[in-house]
Amino acid sequence: PPSAFRCRSGRRAHKVRHTNAFTNRVPHTRRHGVLVKATATQQDQEKLESYMNALRGQDVNEDDFASSDLKMNLLDSDSVNLQDSEALPKTYDPEAIEKYWAKRPLAVAKRVGQILSVSGGFLLSVAFDMATGKLEQNDLKRAIQLRNMITSLGPAYIKLGQALSIRPDLLSPAAMNEMQKLCDKVPAFPNDIAMQCIEDELGAPPSELYSTLTSDPIAAASLGQVYKGTL
Repeated sequence: PPSAFRCRSGRRAHKVRHTNAFTNRVPHTRRHGVLVKATATQQDQEKLESYMNALRGQDVNEDDFASSDLKMNLLDSDSVNLQDSEALPKTYDPEAIEKYWAKRPLAVAKRVGQILSVSGGFLLSVAFDMATGKLEQNDLKRAIQLRNMITSLGPAYIKLGQALSIRPDLLSPAAMNEMQKLCDKVPAFPNDIAMQCIEDELGAPPSELYSTLTSDPIAAASLGQVYKGTL
């Protein structure tokens, strides 16, 4: 009957409309999923490129030297009054070094105080970032603070920072970039001391040995610095 036909047609039409509506939604959902996946893949690729650039030191500029206002907190062991004239061993001898510092508890305590005073504020800042969920947001800021902290603690800690500069499993790309600067962009020691070292090692003033020599170092690391000269 016409009424039954209309009813069947109505159900069929309803099914067709429902199917069309569903199929129209599926491509949109798929497109959205692909978009999310593509965005995540792009972010992973950018992160990988950041790590590779950090490993290669490509994001370090020539003018990225440490600030001249940054000073190293070094410990002068001669400031500790002792009756003996024993000198700090210049060769690696764990027993001799341990014996040397065992006689200087005040110097050891002073050094521990320096380390805690320099690192305490940084560690508290990192802990606060973790608690407030701002660790990634403040990544670059904390990386710069970490480099300055390590630099201020002296050569041994600069060596540690250099080792960390190639550890993407421990540091972010920003932190690795900052650690790369410890390889040749730390504060330089006075030029007159460097010139005296050259004279002591080579037996003549630098002016007699080189036709040209830069007045300031072009690079400085944990234990030495580099001048550009011509013989």
